[in-house]
Amino acid sequence: MDRTLIDNFAKECDRAIESGDIAQIDLTIENLLKLEEQNNDDETVISHILYCLSNLYTEKAKLTNEFVGNWRKNIFPENNILALNYLRKALSKINENSYPNNLLEIQTNTANSLNAFCRVIEANYFWTFDYNFNLPNDANFVAPYRRALTLRWLSQFLNDPSHSEYYNFMAYKLLKSLRQNSDKIQHPGIKNDIRHKPDIVDFLKYGEKMQRYFKSFNKMSEGICYETSEELNYRIWCLDNLLFLNPMNDITNTLMAAKDILQFPNYIIEAGEGPFFSSAFSDIKNRYCKARYLLYCAINAAYPSWLENELYLIDTLDFVDYSTNTENFKIAFKLCFSVLDSLAMLLNQYFEIYDEKCSFTSSWIRQKCCHLENPFIDSLYWLSCDLTDINKTKNWKAPNPNASCLRILRNDFEHNWVRIADYPHSIWNNKYDYAKVITKNDLESITMEMFRYTRSAILYFTFAVTFQEKFNKISKEKMVEIEPQIYNATELL
Repeated sequence: MDRTLIDNFAKECDRAIESGDIAQIDLTIENLLKLEEQNNDDETVISHILYCLSNLYTEKAKLTNEFVGNWRKNIFPENNILALNYLRKALSKINENSYPNNLLEIQTNTANSLNAFCRVIEANYFWTFDYNFNLPNDANFVAPYRRALTLRWLSQFLNDPSHSEYYNFMAYKLLKSLRQNSDKIQHPGIKNDIRHKPDIVDFLKYGEKMQRYFKSFNKMSEGICYETSEELNYRIWCLDNLLFLNPMNDITNTLMAAKDILQFPNYIIEAGEGPFFSSAFSDIKNRYCKARYLLYCAINAAYPSWLENELYLIDTLDFVDYSTNTENFKIAFKLCFSVLDSLAMLLNQYFEIYDEKCSFTSSWIRQKCCHLENPFIDSLYWLSCDLTDINKTKNWKAPNPNASCLRILRNDFEHNWVRIADYPHSIWNNKYDYAKVITKNDLESITMEMFRYTRSAILYFTFAVTFQEKFNKISKEKMVEIEPQIYNATELL
C-alpha cells in the first residue's frame, strides 16, 4: 500500500471540501474516479478512495440543500444516495485479510448516512463498537455521540415505557463517557455540545439522579434460564445477530432482551371494533419468528441421513447441494418477502389507503404514502428502495443498487431454478443450463441480510404507527383504547 498516495488524495479531498466550491468538488471526484481505475488491485487503497468520494458527495449534498423527504415530490437526494453507495462499496472491500486504518471512519459514516435517511435501526448497528477514547480518531467520539442523540429521539416512539427509559439511560451512559473524556475530543462541535449545550447538560444532570434506579443489563439477566441448552443456544444466536423483535436487542445482547415482545402499538379504535390490527401484526410477527428458526436450523441443524436417502436426484458434478439445510435457507428467505408484503398490507389498512394491489416496493410507497408526513414512512420508503430492481422514475438512482439482487433472487426461488453449488464451472456444455447458480455461503449471507432488512422494516412500521397515534388521540372522536387478549399456545395442547 502506497501511504504517500493515500495522503495526497486525502489532502486533495479535504481541500475541496473546505473550499465549499461545487466545481472544485466535482473536479476532485473526477480525479478520484480515475485513481480508482488505476489502483483497482489494492483493496485498501480503493476503500480509502471510496471513503473520500463519499465525503465529497456528502459535502455536495449539504451545499445543494438536499432533503431525503422530497421523495414525496419525486425529487431524490442524488448526492446523499451516492455518498451512501460509496460507503457501502468501501465496506465491501474490507475482509478478514484487509482492515484499512480508516475502518471506523467508514463504519461511522455509513451509520451517519443511513441515519440521514431515517434508517435509525440500521444506523445503530454501525455506530456500535468498542470506543477507544485514547485513539486520535474522530469516529471514537462521533459514533457514541450520534448514537446517544438518536437513542434519545427514538425513545419517544417505543411502545413500552421501560424500553424508553432504558434507551434514555443508554444515551446518558454514552454522553457521560464522552463528558469524562471531553479533553481528548478533537471534533470542536461535539466538544462544545458535550460541555455546554443546555439540553445535554440538563440531560446529564437528570441521568446522574436517575442512574441508581436502573439495573444493569447483566443484573437483569441473572436468574433467566431455559429448560434445554438448545433453546439457550438459539436465543443467544438471535441476540448476537440482532434478530429478536425487541427494541432492547439493539442496545444489549444479554438474555434480558431474548424475547420477541414487540406488539402493534397502543392505538385508538371505534367502539365495538375488534383488535384486528394487533392480530394481523401478530400473524406477521409469528411468520417472521418461525422463519428465523428455519434460518437457525439451516445454519446449525444436522438432519438425519435417511431424510436425504433414496431421493434419486441428478448430480450436475459441480458440488450441487440438495440438503435439507439449503431448502430451509430458501424457505426462510422467501418468507421474509412474504412478511414484507403482509406488512405493506397492514400499513395499507391502518393508514386507510385501501389499495387492492399494495406491495412492499418503493413505487407503491411513493405513490400511495406520499401524503403521510411521518419520519418512519421515510424509513420504510428508503429501505424498500434497497430492494427495488426495476423503477421507471425519471433520473432514478437506487440507494443500494446491488441489493436489488435480493428481490430478483426471491423471484427466481419462486418461479425459476436456483442451483446451490460450490464449484464455479461444470464439465458440461451449458447451453441448456438455465439455472441461477450461487454458493451455499452466499445463500447464507444474503439470507441473513434479508432478515436484517425485514426486522428493521417491522420496527420502523411500529414506530410509524406510534408517531401517527400521537395525533389520533387528539383528532378522533368516539374512540376507545382496548387491551387485546394475549394468545397462549399451551392452551391448545
